[in-house]
Amino acid sequence: MTIVRGVVLKATPDTFTEDQYPTILTDANGRQITIAHNSGGAQDENIEGIALASAARTATANSADLTNHNGDFLTIFVDVTVDPATASITPSVQVKDSISGSYHTVWTAAAAFAAVGTFVYQLGPGLLAGAPGGYTDAENVVVRRTFRVVMTAADAGSITYSADYTLN
Repeated sequence: MTIVRGVVLKATPDTFTEDQYPTILTDANGRQITIAHNSGGAQDENIEGIALASAARTATANSADLTNHNGDFLTIFVDVTVDPATASITPSVQVKDSISGSYHTVWTAAAAFAAVGTFVYQLGPGLLAGAPGGYTDAENVVVRRTFRVVMTAADAGSITYSADYTLN
């Protein structure tokens, strides 16, 4: 149920065309109100970005704060290009509390990795844990508005990697 300017509305099934996604609402008196949403805004597109640029690292690294613009699913791509000392790292995602500014870990990969390669993680509501569809790991996790990617180093060995992401 939705209340707009004191009028109680109830949603009815949406219909859509290729370029609009209208919402049809019915008020308590049976009058219908249509709200048209044009596609093409940030909420309708995949958002891609770099969490951590490629670099040799010997310690845990945190990305800057990243913004989720209404995405349901977060895909993280970790590309390890050099691992000369068999160092290992474990990716995780932390969400930021908007009031206190503190971070809370909502997901940590099931296993660390210590090899050259590309590792892909999918997070989102309703996903089954494990590695379906060619992902390294998948998890039923909701990512809040502000989050960051954390790569936790197991030791001081050098490892070169990048981490980028897609929100959709």
